[in-house]
Amino acid sequence: MKIKEALEVLGEPYNAGYHSVKAWACFLDDVVGCPCCCCDFGIGLDPIIGLIPVVGDIVGLICALIMVCMCIPLGVSACDLIWMVVNVVIDFLIGEIILVGDVLDFFFQANERNCTILEKSLIKRAKASQQELSTVV
Repeated sequence: MKIKEALEVLGEPYNAGYHSVKAWACFLDDVVGCPCCCCDFGIGLDPIIGLIPVVGDIVGLICALIMVCMCIPLGVSACDLIWMVVNVVIDFLIGEIILVGDVLDFFFQANERNCTILEKSLIKRAKASQQELSTVV
């Protein structure tokens, strides 16, 4: 099952919530695509504001945590939420490394990783919902 099918099964509140989270992740990690067509790499707001010492990384951390909080009403499990927070903390700590961290921050895209976790969680929920419906009918 793909995310599109899962969202059809789960209905509109999940669809709207997922697309809000996806847009937030894209804005933070992938708002400008790489001009080279040989890779699927983009640059978002997070690594750009991370170039501002300390303050930029804190703003990026807050934005990423807001995105994680947006996943809570979508029924993401506690285990998945913990992994999302771990991704955010790793991204923050990478950004704190002087110079090297700024470069690595472009490649470690925690928000896109967290969006993938959300997708897997929603697919799992949709499959469970389908199984419940099939046992009732």
